Amino acid sequence: MEDIKNWLTSEMDYFQGVEIFAKYCPNKIFVRNFQRGNVKMHGKKLEYEMKRLLKIPLTAITNQTCSNQQLINQLKAPSPLERAGGEAQITKSAIPTIVSQAKELRNDLYKNIALIHNQLYDLGEENDDKTVSKRKTLLDKRIPLIEKHEQIYQAIEEYYLTGYIPDNLKTLLSENQTVTTEETTNYETLSDIELVKTKNRLASRITKQKNLLKFQTFTAQKEANPMPESPKRKEAEQKLKELTADYKKITQLIKTRTNAI
Repeated sequence: MEDIKNWLTSEMDYFQGVEIFAKYCPNKIFVRNFQRGNVKMHGKKLEYEMKRLLKIPLTAITNQTCSNQQLINQLKAPSPLERAGGEAQITKSAIPTIVSQAKELRNDLYKNIALIHNQLYDLGEENDDKTVSKRKTLLDKRIPLIEKHEQIYQAIEEYYLTGYIPDNLKTLLSENQTVTTEETTNYETLSDIELVKTKNRLASRITKQKNLLKFQTFTAQKEANPMPESPKRKEAEQKLKELTADYKKITQLIKTRTNAI
């Protein structure tokens, strides 16, 4: 990653930095945000992400008082045991629950963002009042999804870099429970392809929700470990009920459209 180091110790041309960042970042939506941005709005954010790619600790970045060259020369990413301040050390038993849930929510957010992108594309380039209004509604709905996706992505990266769970991860998970739900009232407006994709996503989420109740994790295990009776279990059961109802609704809608051909 010498190109990242060279960029951080140069004048940090924004567009050159975006090209370098795109080589290393697997999150294409994240990259696209920078490609469509500008140095005034996203310059500092890009610099931050470049430092994170070098595995410079978060505390070193936020408390930086030296030049980037000195930061790169003097600091190495600490081991988990060297990590300090305000975060709970992860245990093996906590990994399947917290991190897998974070990944699941991140994937749901990504899929919902992609769905909005498809809906924006289907609107075309017309600028009549109705189209403009729909476009604005979709863009407004996309903003918080992208923000949450970035926050969860960074929290997961923080865990993998340090071995510690960031303090804000549990908060992000609870806040995102309602963000990632499908809009059940708008299934009729989806194209046939989007409808099938939504049905497949729901099938996957139903399986994972059943696993959560049976194993307390989104992935099936060798031995059952049912979630005990609690408000959390009731919430999970209600979610499963809602997902199943939505799946039946979409299945019926697809059947109706098929019979109409």
